[in-house]
Amino acid sequence: MDTASVRISETLHTARFVCTTDADHNQIGSFYTGAMSEARLIELKTVADRIGGLDLVLIGADDPKAMLRHTEECRSRSIPFAADFSQQIARMDGDEIRILLDGATYLFSNEYEKGLIESKTGWSDAEILGKVGHRVTTLGAQGVRIERAGHDPIEVGCPDEERKADPTGVGDAFRAGFLSGLAWEVSLERAAQ
Repeated sequence: MDTASVRISETLHTARFVCTTDADHNQIGSFYTGAMSEARLIELKTVADRIGGLDLVLIGADDPKAMLRHTEECRSRSIPFAADFSQQIARMDGDEIRILLDGATYLFSNEYEKGLIESKTGWSDAEILGKVGHRVTTLGAQGVRIERAGHDPIEVGCPDEERKADPTGVGDAFRAGFLSGLAWEVSLERAAQ
């Protein structure tokens, strides 16, 4: 794996999130920002120039100023981007969320986050679909729904579970598999499977 573009902080430790989940899936989390606060110093152009371009940039939960900077840089350089704000939705205002999702090739969220996005932006589901290429909403045990303006939604169920497990990170794992499938040029439905 090429790590030449990884920024290493000289003064701060790696960011970390610790989450405790009970049997009913209630969660308590704590977070240390650390070196993540320096993400706003990363310039995508430098990375793109070094490796010969970027196919898709994931704007994930990060330092809010970095998220805004990288989204604007993607737009100004015509680099496709995927938006997945997850835990940062709660601390961002509607204006910031509108900036971050407008023009995204993919908008990822779970059902709870979907409601927060709509509430904070004041935009309806249809309005958001008009601003993004694809809206990908994970539905817990019911699977995932993929929506595009002017197309029927695609719904893919979950495989049967073998046992109950801590759900922390499941959305991240789904997103990684989904985007990998798309990179391999499989259909949206197959990528979701």
